[in-house]
Amino acid sequence: MAVDTLYTGGRIRTFDPDQPWAEALGVTGDRIAYVGSDVDAPSARRTVQLEGRLLTPGVADTHNHLLLGFDDLAVSLDQVTSLDVVRARIGEFAETHPELEWICAENALYSVVEGRRPNADDLVGVTDKPVFITTNDQHSVWLNRPALAKLGILNGGDIAWGNPEIDAATGEPTGWVTDFYTSAMTIDGLAELQRDIPMYSPDRRYAKIANSLDMAARFGITTVVEPQVPLAELDLFARAEREGRLTSRTIAAIYHPVGADGDFRARITEAIRDTPQHERFKLGPVKLYADDVIEPHTAAMLQDYANRPGHRGHTSLEPTEFTRLFTELDRLGYQVHTHATGDWGIRLTLDSIEAAQRANGRTDTRHGIVHVECLDPDDLPRFRDLGVVAAMQPRHASPDLVGSVR
Repeated sequence: MAVDTLYTGGRIRTFDPDQPWAEALGVTGDRIAYVGSDVDAPSARRTVQLEGRLLTPGVADTHNHLLLGFDDLAVSLDQVTSLDVVRARIGEFAETHPELEWICAENALYSVVEGRRPNADDLVGVTDKPVFITTNDQHSVWLNRPALAKLGILNGGDIAWGNPEIDAATGEPTGWVTDFYTSAMTIDGLAELQRDIPMYSPDRRYAKIANSLDMAARFGITTVVEPQVPLAELDLFARAEREGRLTSRTIAAIYHPVGADGDFRARITEAIRDTPQHERFKLGPVKLYADDVIEPHTAAMLQDYANRPGHRGHTSLEPTEFTRLFTELDRLGYQVHTHATGDWGIRLTLDSIEAAQRANGRTDTRHGIVHVECLDPDDLPRFRDLGVVAAMQPRHASPDLVGSVR
């Protein structure tokens, strides 16, 4: 038996308990046809010498926001812990990019200002251009005063993609916006962002997907669950397929906004039916939010926040309404991925899964809870009992970011 390609001369990791390592691997077509020793390896039409390098199975990443990849025209604040560095980077970028109407930045840390959240005053004097900064978890936005004026919220106006924080003493917006990502991916929120913020134009969003897929390929990630795709952006993945950029198998979860009704669920069903699906792209789960995130105190907690007595955050929907929605999605046969970070949000999701199983019968749906950041120990065995998958990320387990923020 001959194979098309034989890989040899390196370390081949199989993850098979009975044969964890091999010397050679043969491939015919798109299937592995041989794993074993060099001595027993079949002849091959082509041989690839690994030259001591490691060959492993591809990584399947169950939670990877391709739409949140790095933007080439945005300032990276990843891991920046100093406000002075934030100011310097933004100021330098504004000077070297005079053609840009907005200065966008991404991945700011909540704790970049000690003891409180950042605000518009922290950016005074950096640039006269409007500045739009997303946090490292994409759940909050930091604006300067020109941005507040440009968006019409300097004097208390509303935006569709978040909740501007208001200073209790002055009644003025602070420049901090919460509940961003739950609002930004709604139909109205995304349309408003695309209208006002250049970083959310279709071309720049597509570039983020392409950058993310390139990075995934470099790190051996061959399957990605993109956990939150608005219906309006499904065509970006079709473009990636047409242009040969869809290098990882991608399973997209369609975002179900809080408050969306049966008509929207019908549109999800239509999208799954009408969107071309193939080996590299499939539509599957539906994404819900039980709560928000801990750092800005918007995650739903069973007890008061230690640094904000009397406040426990909030669920995204009134609990009874959330359970009713979850039960309906389960009845329709959807696998549901639910964002839940606070222990109350997690418990609400588990309660809703249990209620759905009582109402609809239990099937092998394998609903998932995403992040599971602050879990009450009493709820841990319920994951096993209810057949729930926990998709956890180290980035959402950062108590150092919480302790200094008030």
